[in-house]
Amino acid sequence: RQPLATEPPDDPAPVSPTPRVAQASPPPPTGSARFTARPDARFQQGMDFIADGRLVDGRRVLSDLLFEHAAALSPADAATIRDTLASVNKKLIFSPDVLPGDPLVEQYTVKPGDLLLRIARPYKVPYQFIEQINKVQANRLRVGQKIKMIKGPFHAHVSKDDYRMDLFLEGPDGKPIYITSYPVGLGEFDSTPEGKWLVEPGRKVTNPGWSNPRTGKYYASDDPENPIGEYWIALEGADNQTADLKGYGIHGTIDPQSVGAQASMGCIRLRDSDIEQVYHMLVEGESTVVIRRR
Repeated sequence: RQPLATEPPDDPAPVSPTPRVAQASPPPPTGSARFTARPDARFQQGMDFIADGRLVDGRRVLSDLLFEHAAALSPADAATIRDTLASVNKKLIFSPDVLPGDPLVEQYTVKPGDLLLRIARPYKVPYQFIEQINKVQANRLRVGQKIKMIKGPFHAHVSKDDYRMDLFLEGPDGKPIYITSYPVGLGEFDSTPEGKWLVEPGRKVTNPGWSNPRTGKYYASDDPENPIGEYWIALEGADNQTADLKGYGIHGTIDPQSVGAQASMGCIRLRDSDIEQVYHMLVEGESTVVIRRR
């Protein structure tokens, strides 16, 4: 029996199979064809790659279309790309599988004295996300165990017109690679400010208390009527549009029907399961959130 690695201060979730390595895929496409082909041809190319099991290649082609040629895509094609890539990333990102040639992940072998918290830090991903995708428990790591690591940080784009948050990673070339999306609720009277934000260091909170700035009423952390739910991710301004703005963040809600509508005081709200997932993906001081009209 192998020795346990050093235990971390927290004691999170259960279960712990060793991640498996998936089968190799064919090499990625070469040359400039993938960049010069018409958007409709590249759309078909990306879908064909995925149908053929070349998931990494298909994700790259379709992500390029989604982020760099969005104006040339119909809304239906853009939605199809997001749905397809979200499904592909259930394997590429949200499972223990590591596909050869995937630039966003790598395997790490646990060493004596390792803490998952410390292992995850240079990858710029919260250790809870590494627990989740590997189905491991942070205080049950074993020396020699192989775990999948994500090369973070995750970033977010929020489309106000579509009430949608897109999560993405950056590839080695700095280009965004789409991961998944979540529906959001926004500020009443279009009050959610556009611009670039940073996840504020030291201001991610679970089970937060909250004071209503309009009425002064305080809601304790365990109050079932607390409007912001179980998670709070504070945002700080990161460009000229947002530099002087305070008090904005991403949080849950006790009113799930308000997601998809303008109902908050300006913050971004998500449903319970979605805010929990986003909370465990965005990292303080590294992850950015860009809010724009589309």
